Amino acid sequence: MRQRAANRVTATNNSAGYGDLMAQLGREQEQTDASQAQQNQIAFANQQLKEQLAGLNALGQTYGIDTNLLGKAMGVPAELLSVRQRASSGSSSGLGSLLGLGSSVASLFG
Repeated sequence: MRQRAANRVTATNNSAGYGDLMAQLGREQEQTDASQAQQNQIAFANQQLKEQLAGLNALGQTYGIDTNLLGKAMGVPAELLSVRQRASSGSSSGLGSLLGLGSSVASLFG
């Protein structure tokens, strides 16, 4: 699009509208970049919490540590601990809760 606009200016020797078009393209690109950055931030937060929950689970299985208490000490939100606990117990609602984990984390970022 930018190249076509530049070619039009060159061919017609008239730059009317070129600046506006470049500004619009810049705004669209910035919106795309901001959306991607938000998605990346959510993905990184999901991965961090996933790794924390996996570590808590491993400690709980290896040493018999109360993962709820340890998770609270680490700052893991209580609703995520209960999701992990339901998933570990094999309840039927556990899978649905795990699938909702991303939306829970996403809500932390707006």
